[in-house]
Amino acid sequence: MRCCVGLCEFYIVKFIYTIDPNEAKPVILINKHIGRITNARGEMEDGVMGEQLQRELLELERLGKEGVEIWINSPGGMVSDGWSIYGTIRNSKLHVTGLNIGIAASTAGWIFEACHERIMMDYSIVMMHNPHGDEAGQKEYTKSIATMLAARTGKKNNDVVKLMKATTYMTADEAFKNGFCDIVRESNGVEVIAEAHNMAATADSFWIQGNEILNSILPVKKHKMNQVTNLLNLGDDASEAAIIAEIRKLQSRVNEMEDAEKENEDKLNEYETELAALNKRHEAEMAALKEKYDALKKANDAAEKARNEDDCCNMVEAFVNVGRIKAETKEKWIHTARTLGVAEAKTLLESLPLNIIAPKPLDAAQREGVKTLVTSVDEWREEWEDKMVEKSKR
Repeated sequence: MRCCVGLCEFYIVKFIYTIDPNEAKPVILINKHIGRITNARGEMEDGVMGEQLQRELLELERLGKEGVEIWINSPGGMVSDGWSIYGTIRNSKLHVTGLNIGIAASTAGWIFEACHERIMMDYSIVMMHNPHGDEAGQKEYTKSIATMLAARTGKKNNDVVKLMKATTYMTADEAFKNGFCDIVRESNGVEVIAEAHNMAATADSFWIQGNEILNSILPVKKHKMNQVTNLLNLGDDASEAAIIAEIRKLQSRVNEMEDAEKENEDKLNEYETELAALNKRHEAEMAALKEKYDALKKANDAAEKARNEDDCCNMVEAFVNVGRIKAETKEKWIHTARTLGVAEAKTLLESLPLNIIAPKPLDAAQREGVKTLVTSVDEWREEWEDKMVEKSKR
C-alpha cells in the first residue's frame, strides 16, 4: 500500500510556475533566471528549472488546455534548461502565447521566440548573445541557438550569429521590424523609466524594471484577422501572428536552402583551388623529371660517343699493329669507322689483303707499280666508303 502511495505521488505534477492550472488559459511565469546558477554570494540557487516547467506544460496539455500564456521577464540562464522548455513548447499541442513584460535576455530570449504568438510590451527588450561557459562546446551551442532563432524570425543563420556575437539588444519596435515578435502591445500610458531603452543597460536592470510594472499590465486584446489562409494551410480563424509565423517558417526554410547552397559553393571553390594547386604541383614535378631525364640522356649520349670513339680507335690501331693498314692512314680509317660504324669498318678492313712476307728491295719500276697499287687501294677504300654512306642513307 505504501508503494502505491509513493508511485501516485511520483506521477502527481506540482504546479510551481503555473499561477492557476484550473484557468481555461493558465498563465506561467518565467520571472527569474533559468536553471541552477551560482549567485553573487557563491551559493547555488535554483531559478526556473527546465525539467519542472516541462512537466507543467505537458500536464496542462494532458488536462486538455488549448493554450497557455508564458509571461517572461528574465535575464536568461542555463542553455540545457532552455532546451527543455523550448523543445516542449515547439512539440506540445498547446498553443503557447509568449508575453515579454520586461526583458527576455539570452536563454529567456529564445524561449520567448519558441512561443507560437510572441507579444512584447512597448517598453520591453529582447537580448541575444553568445553562450558562456563551456568553451569546448561554445561553437556548437552558438550554432544550435542560431538555428532556433533563425527558424522563428526568418533570418539567415549567419545573420543571427552576427547579432549574437555583437550582444544585441532590441526594443519592441526593433524586434517587430526584425521578426523577433509578432505584436507590440501598448502599455496604455504607464510611465517607463528612460533607461529602459538604453542599450548600454544590463539584462538585470531590465529585469528589475519589468518587475516594477508587472501589475500594471492590461489584459491582452484579441486581434481578429480576415486574411485568406488557404495557401498556408491554416484555419479560417488563424490569427495574424499565426500567419506571420508560418511565413517566417517558410522564409527560414528558404534561408536554410540558401545557406546550404552557399556552403556547397564554398566547398566547390575550395575543391577547385585544391585541384589547381595539385595540377600546378604535378606540372612542376613533371618539369623536374623531364629536366632530370634530359640531363641523364645527355650524359648517356656523351658516354656512348666516347665509347664509340674508343672502339673506333682501338679497332683501327689493331689493324695497324697487324700490318693490314699503314700507320699514316690511321686517322682516315678512324673517320671511316665513325661514319660507317665499327662493325662495317672492321668488315672492310678484314677484306683487305695482308702481306706477311717481308718484301725484297724493289727497283724503280716495281716501286712505281707498288705506288700505283697503293693508290688503287686508297681509291677503292674511298669508293667503298661512298657506297656504304649511300647504303646507310637508303
